[in-house]
Amino acid sequence: LPDGDVVLVGGSIAADSTFFAAELQPDGSLDPSFGVNGVEHVKVPLSAVGVLREPDGKLLVLATGPALSKFQGPQLMVVRLDANGMLDQTYGVHGDGVARTGLWGSGAGAISADGELLVSGTTGSEPPNPPPALPNTHWVVEELASAGTLDPAFGRNGATTIAVKHASGDQLVAEPDGDIVADGVSQTEYLTRLTPQGAEDPTFAAGTPVAIN
Repeated sequence: LPDGDVVLVGGSIAADSTFFAAELQPDGSLDPSFGVNGVEHVKVPLSAVGVLREPDGKLLVLATGPALSKFQGPQLMVVRLDANGMLDQTYGVHGDGVARTGLWGSGAGAISADGELLVSGTTGSEPPNPPPALPNTHWVVEELASAGTLDPAFGRNGATTIAVKHASGDQLVAEPDGDIVADGVSQTEYLTRLTPQGAEDPTFAAGTPVAIN
């Protein structure tokens, strides 16, 4: 954090588990102004994978939760905490401070140049007995507005599906000019660049994802 403190997050997707966040001061002690005596507990089964800081100081915790089906990976979810560590219950549509993206994957995310949350993941499903069957998966990049819902101005109703068959979303980077560089994996690894509006950037490989290995 800008003041030198560090935020740690953790948890488990096991049933009835508790997700937590803690803030440590530079000397390693808990910051008592964060959460309850330095720790915030959220009764949602989540495995935290990263933390992003919004321009207003709020924290977005990227996490994975239970899969939506046995043929999918862990569901990508986002928890928002106020700068003081308390759960922001205005975030998401269920009044619990959690946004459910509908994607599954590694939990890659970035803050866009205009302060919105970008996430990369996967839709569709894996075959029941791979290999040799190919997965029926789609590489998707979403933008979430400040309320934790899809931003309809991005892509198609908040999401862009990258034109690579049998692909899964991996990592992404938000560039200072608003463009988005995203990485996905099919039978090989691909790289693409999107405009701030979520369209394939025609100045990058004529708008076509590039195989990089």
